[in-house]
Amino acid sequence: MEWRAEDQAAVALPPLNMNLARYLVIQAIKNKKIRGRSALRPLDIAGLSQLLVQVSNLIVDCPEIQRLDIHPLLASGNEFTALDVTLGLAPL
Repeated sequence: MEWRAEDQAAVALPPLNMNLARYLVIQAIKNKKIRGRSALRPLDIAGLSQLLVQVSNLIVDCPEIQRLDIHPLLASGNEFTALDVTLGLAPL
């Protein structure tokens, strides 16, 4: 199954605060862009929101970053693992 950004990505413009990040996560869950895999370790919405705020802060603090693609991001309870990250920087 091929990944299609328009169907599966959740996108927001930085800077994000906890309220905006939580809204993004909840909307992504409602739109089935985030899928749960384990009832034993449910998604930590606050933890994922905090991760998004930290990534947002990184983007704001480093204007050299032109593109950031994290796919997939695996979540197990309050543990998050980025399996593939692409980072594009502005030329010098």
